[in-house]
Amino acid sequence: MAERVGLPDKGTVFENDSLQGGVTAPEPELSPTSLVDPLSKTRADSAPMDQPSDLATLGESHCLPSLATSRVTTPFMITGYSTGGGPPVPHPEEDVSADLRNTGVEAVTGALLVEPLDKSDEDAPEESPSAAVEACVSSELDGTSSPAPLARVQARIPLQDSPCWRQSPRNISPEIASLKCKDLGVEGVLRRFNQVLAGDSGQEILMSDPGVEPLLERLVNGEDLDFGTLYARVRHLWDSEVHRYYLRDVDMLYSELIEFSNRLYAAKSACVTGHFIDRSTGDLDQGVITWFPRKRCVISWARRLWDLRAHRVIPYHFSLSLSPDQFDRTIFLPPHYHAVSHSWTDIMLAGSSIVNGHEWPVPLPTGVTLEAVRNELLNLGAEYAWLDVVCLRQHSDSDASEFDRVQEWAVDIPTIGAIYEKAEQVVRYYNGLGVPFECRGWSGPRHWLCRVWTIQEIRDGSIPAGLPEGLEAGDLMKQKSVEDGMTLEYYLRPVMDLERNLSKLEAGLIGLPAVMKLATELKKRFATNPIDKIAAFGALLRTSHIPLYKGDMDPEDAWDLLVQQMPHKILQGFLWLVCASGKGKFKWKPSWDQLMCGDFDTLQAEYWTRCNLEILNNNFICQPDCRLLTGHAQLTWKYSDMYWRRQIGEVQYSDSVVHELKFYVTACLGQECRDSTVRLVGSDLDGWYFRYLMVCKEVKHSEGKIGYEKISVVYVMDSAIQKAEYQEVDAIFV
Repeated sequence: MAERVGLPDKGTVFENDSLQGGVTAPEPELSPTSLVDPLSKTRADSAPMDQPSDLATLGESHCLPSLATSRVTTPFMITGYSTGGGPPVPHPEEDVSADLRNTGVEAVTGALLVEPLDKSDEDAPEESPSAAVEACVSSELDGTSSPAPLARVQARIPLQDSPCWRQSPRNISPEIASLKCKDLGVEGVLRRFNQVLAGDSGQEILMSDPGVEPLLERLVNGEDLDFGTLYARVRHLWDSEVHRYYLRDVDMLYSELIEFSNRLYAAKSACVTGHFIDRSTGDLDQGVITWFPRKRCVISWARRLWDLRAHRVIPYHFSLSLSPDQFDRTIFLPPHYHAVSHSWTDIMLAGSSIVNGHEWPVPLPTGVTLEAVRNELLNLGAEYAWLDVVCLRQHSDSDASEFDRVQEWAVDIPTIGAIYEKAEQVVRYYNGLGVPFECRGWSGPRHWLCRVWTIQEIRDGSIPAGLPEGLEAGDLMKQKSVEDGMTLEYYLRPVMDLERNLSKLEAGLIGLPAVMKLATELKKRFATNPIDKIAAFGALLRTSHIPLYKGDMDPEDAWDLLVQQMPHKILQGFLWLVCASGKGKFKWKPSWDQLMCGDFDTLQAEYWTRCNLEILNNNFICQPDCRLLTGHAQLTWKYSDMYWRRQIGEVQYSDSVVHELKFYVTACLGQECRDSTVRLVGSDLDGWYFRYLMVCKEVKHSEGKIGYEKISVVYVMDSAIQKAEYQEVDAIFV
C-alpha cells in the first residue's frame, strides 16, 4: 500500500493567495533519455525531483486541456496530514457546475502537506509555491474567464495517453459513466447496456428477459445512481457463465448477491475479537466459505475495489463473478484485481471525485488524474484495481466520514498486506502515483524505496508503472541513480530478498535472523506515525492474529500486542538468542525501540526440537522443563569495553559437583549494572544437554509466583556446566 501522506522535503509555507499567482516561463522540454541517463548534464545539474524547486510551470490561459485529464483547482492548502492524510481544512468554495462534473473533471479541494522530518528541514529556506499548482481547466465550459493554467513538467507516459474506453466497448468513458440513470430512464439504461455488454457477446439483452425489467426498475427508480455505478454493480449478472444452460432471472441473482454480501460482512466482523483480527479463516457459521469454490479468509478481502471498466469504486461484493455449480446453485468467484503500490509525493492535491462517489477527497500528485492512472492500469491488463486513495477511506472534514475512517482503518490498515498478497498482479510506481520514473531521489524520504508502507506491498513478480517514453520494463533494473551511480537492482536487493522469503514468513518458518533482517529494513525507512512500522511488521509476519490499528496507541503497547501472536520460533529467539535484557516493561524480549536501534548482540541459533513456550495474560512468557542450576552464582561488573562502551561482567558459579566456573557477560548500552547474586537458567533442547544459559535475577511477580528477570544470555561452550546440579522447572520470565 502506498504511503498515506505527502511530506515536503523543506519547511515551505504556502499562502492561500499564492496559488493564484502569475505564470512563469516554461522550462525547456526534456528528452526521454534525460530522465534515465545518469550522464545527462541537464538533469544532473537540476534539483532532485522530490524538491519543490524541480516543479516547473507552463501553459497558456487560452489552452483547454483534455476533459479526461483536467482538474479545477481551488486555492487553499492543508497542513498536518497524518497517516493516510489529515483532515482537510474547511473552505467556502464555489460549487463546480453539474455540467463540469458530468464531463469527468475532478474538482481539487486542496493540497495536502505535512510537517518536515526534522529541525533541519524546518530551517530550510522558503520556496515559491507557484510551481506546485495543478493545471486548471479553461472556463470555456461555463463561459467565464480563469487564471492561466500551471502544470508540472514531466515526461510522457505512453500507457496513460490512449483513452481506455476506445479499447473495448466494456470500458465506458467518464461522460457516459456520469449520466444519471433517472434521466435515461429504464429504456435508456437498457439501450446503454446493450451498447456496452452486447458488443462482446453478440446477444441483445431484452426487457422481456427474466428479471431484467424489475431489476432496472428497482435500481433506476429506487436509487439515485449514475450509469457508471449501476453498470459496475450489475454487469457480472450477464456473464455467459451464469446463463450457461438457460437465461436466469437477473433480479433474483442480484438479490442472491445482496444476501451473500450480508453474510460476507457479518463473517468479516466476526473476525475481530478484542484487540485482535483473526485472519486465519472465515466464520463457517455465517455460511460464507461454502459459497466459494475454495476456502479463503474473509478478512483478507478488500473493502472496496476500483472497477476500471466502469470507472467507479464499488463495495467488494459487486466485483464477484457468478457461476452455477453442478447442482445449479450460485457460486461467487473472487475477482482478479491489480493492487497499486506507490508512495505519496511531497504535495498531494485532494480533490472531490465522482469516481468514489464524493465520499472523501481523493489526494493525487500534482499533474496526475485518475483518468490517466485508469488508462495505464487498463493497458496493463487490469479490470479491477485496489488503490489506496480511492479504496481506503482518507481524511475528510466530515465528522461522520472521520468516524467511519477510524473504524475502517482499525481493520483495513493491518490487513493491507493480504490485499497485495492475493492480487493477481502488483503494479509499482516508484516516484509517486501516476508520476514518471526517474533516476533520482532513490534515497529520499518520499521515494517508494524508503517508505514503511510500501514494504508490506512487496510481492515477487511485481510490474513497474509510470515508465516514460523511451524506457522499457526490461531495462529498468539497469538504470543508475544520478546521485551515486548505483543501479536500481542494487537498491532493490533487500526488497527482492524479502520477496523470496514471503512464503516462509506466511508459514511461520522464520526465526530470529529473518526477524532482525526485517527490522533492519524497517529501521531505515520513513513513516509519518511511529506505529506504522509496527503495523507493517505485523503484516509481513503473516501471523494468524494481528492487533487492530490505533493511530494514537503507544508503539511499545502495540509491540507487546503483536509479540503475543508471534510464532514460537521467534519468541524463543527473543528469549534465548538476544543476549541483552529488554529495556521496556518486559525484560525477556527486546522493546520496540531497542529492536529499531539494534543495540544488542544475538547468538547463533541451534536446532530447536520443541517450541512449547506460552505467552501469559500479563505478557510474561513461560517455558517448561528449564534447568535451574541450584549452586551459588555471583555477578560482578568488572570494567567497561572502551570500543563498544558496554559493561563487562564476570559470573562465578560453584556447587558440590562444579567447584568453580567463570564466564563473562556483556550489558547492552544503558543497561543497569549492579553486583548481585544471580540465578542461572539453562534452556533444555534434547532433554539431557542445553546450549544457552541465562543469567537472571529471581523476582516475585504480581501473582506472588517466582519469576526470572533476564540480565544476559551466553552460549554454553564448557561441557563442565552440563554436569552442574539443577532442578527442572517451568520457568516464568518477566
